[in-house]
Amino acid sequence: MKRKPIHFETEKTIILDQRTVRNKGSLQELAYKITDEQQVFMSESSVYRILKARGLITAPAHIFVSAADEFTSKTGFVHLYAL
Repeated sequence: MKRKPIHFETEKTIILDQRTVRNKGSLQELAYKITDEQQVFMSESSVYRILKARGLITAPAHIFVSAADEFTSKTGFVHLYAL
């Protein structure tokens, strides 16, 4: 199968149209569906880059864990074989 030549604006349009149709799913699934159904290869990084530029991808919520000053469950003795 021969790959169709495609312009960058057409690529953007295809990705944005497919994202509105398939709002759920990962970027990998979206890139696969475009390649499978449209017969146009789209890399995951291209899909990410275009959606990120349009503000359609948000950063994941990070959970920050702070370190304690000391262990909460301290050892009662030194293991003799570790020395």
